[in-house]
Amino acid sequence: MNLVPLLVPAGNDTEVQFNDSQLFAGDSTFTFNKTTKVLTTSALEVTNDANVGGTITATRLLIGS
Repeated sequence: MNLVPLLVPAGNDTEVQFNDSQLFAGDSTFTFNKTTKVLTTSALEVTNDANVGGTITATRLLIGS
């Protein structure tokens, strides 16, 4: 008999899931609202080009080269 392990999501409701050294992880400062389609984070660093097809709301925006 093959047993399938039960995968339990990390974090709380609306927190984005990510791979953290082969473990499920979530972060309370990185959330997604599926009804409004809004992704929220307290800090975001973009290391390559970013294309935005909508509106960005920022309280502090640093632009580098």
